Amino acid sequence: MMPFHYVIVVSDHNLAELRACRYWHKQRALLSVWLVMSKRMRDHAGPRLRSQLENMTPKLTLMELSDDSFKGETLSTDITPWIQSKLLPQLRALGDVPCVLNFTGGTKNLVEDMISSYAWTSLHYQPYVDGQSTLEVLESKAGHYQLTTTLDLSGEKISPLEFARLYFSHVEEASLSETMWLQLNQHHLYDQRLVQEAEDGTAWYRLVKCLVQEILFDSTKPNSWNWPQGIADPDVMTLLSKLMSCVSESDRPLTWDSQGVYWHAERSLAKSWQPWISSRWFEHWVAEYLQQRLQLSEGMLSRNLKSTSEAARSAANREEAYLEKLQLQSKGSISGRREGDILLAYRQSFLAIECKADVYQGKVAQWEEQISSWAKDRGKMKLMIATTPLARKNMGEDSFRSLVYRCLSVGVVVWVVGVNNDSALSYALGTLPAI
Repeated sequence: MMPFHYVIVVSDHNLAELRACRYWHKQRALLSVWLVMSKRMRDHAGPRLRSQLENMTPKLTLMELSDDSFKGETLSTDITPWIQSKLLPQLRALGDVPCVLNFTGGTKNLVEDMISSYAWTSLHYQPYVDGQSTLEVLESKAGHYQLTTTLDLSGEKISPLEFARLYFSHVEEASLSETMWLQLNQHHLYDQRLVQEAEDGTAWYRLVKCLVQEILFDSTKPNSWNWPQGIADPDVMTLLSKLMSCVSESDRPLTWDSQGVYWHAERSLAKSWQPWISSRWFEHWVAEYLQQRLQLSEGMLSRNLKSTSEAARSAANREEAYLEKLQLQSKGSISGRREGDILLAYRQSFLAIECKADVYQGKVAQWEEQISSWAKDRGKMKLMIATTPLARKNMGEDSFRSLVYRCLSVGVVVWVVGVNNDSALSYALGTLPAI
C-alpha cells in the first residue's frame, strides 16, 4: 500500500486506533497521523493517545486538529462549519497524496459528515468484537465505499500498562519488595495454604488463626501467642520453620519455642513480612497462576498499579470542597488516585483483578469500593475479585452469595481461587488455552 496520511477521530476509547497506528507504522505506511479532537477530547483522552503515539520509534509525525469552538456534536452550528473551514483546506493542500480516514471513534454526525465531505483514498473501521481485533478497509467503487479487505491486528500487542495509560493521566507499576519472602522451594507451601487454611485442624488453619486473631492485626493484644494447653504444636512449628527459612534467625520477625509464638515488630524485616503473610502472598500466587494458565507472554501482566485520572481527581476535588463547606475533614487522603493489584492482557481483552486473601483485610463494602474505583474509568476493561476459600468461609454462604450477585450486577466476576478456577476465568475471558 502506498504511504498515506492517517486521519483519526479521537474518542473516549482509543485502543483500536492505537493498535491500527502501530500496525501501519510497522508497514512504513504512515506519512503522518492527524488527530481530530473535539474540545472535550483535547482536554481528556486526546493527550493520552498522543503520548502513546509519541513513544513509537521511529518518530511519527503528529498533527492535532482541534479548537475551542469545535464540540463535534451539532451538524449545522458546529461540525460542518469546522470541517469546511479547518479540515478541508488542510487536506486539499496535500494535493494527490493518499489520505485515509479511520472513523472507529467519534459521534455519528461527525463521522458521516467527514466521510461525505472528502474523497478519501480509503476508510478504516475497527468493530468491537470481544477477543478479536480486526480492521476493515473500505474503498470507493462506483461512487460508494465497499469493504475490500479485513485485516487481523491481533499481532499488535498492547500491554496492560499501555492500555491503562489510555484511560489514566498517570500510571505506575510500584515495586514489590515483599516477594523476598518467597523462595523457589516455598511455592508449594502457598499451594497448600489455599486448600488447607479453610479446613479446621490443619497446620495452616491454626497458624493463620494465631497470626490474624492473636498477633498481627490486634494492637490491643501482646505480641505473643501461647500454645493451647501449654503444648507446642509440632506441625505449626515445622511450617513456621519453612516460612522463615529465607532469613537468618536474628532477623526473623516471627520466632517460636516450646512456650509459644512471638512477633518482633522492631526488627527491620517485620514491616515487609506482615503485608506479605496477610495478603501479598495471595496476589503473587494469583499472578503466577495466571501467567502459566493463560500462557501469557512477557509484559502482558502488570502488578501493583497506581493511577490517577481526571474523573477521579475531579470527584475528589468535589468531595473535598463539600467536606470543607460542612466544616468536616476527610478521614483519608482524597487524591483521585486508584490502585489495582493485577492488570493483564489476554486475547485482546484486559482484566483488572483485585485480590482479597481474607475478610480480615476489610469489610465487604471495601471490596466493592476498590473494584468500583477501577470501573469508573475502565473503558473496555473487565473486572474481577479473586479471593480464597477461607474468605468465603469466614463471610458465610449467605453473605458471600449476596456479594457475588451484587458484583455480577455491575459486571464484576468473583473468583474463588482453587475452587472455580477455569469456570471463573473463562466467564471473564472466553476460551482458555488447553491444559
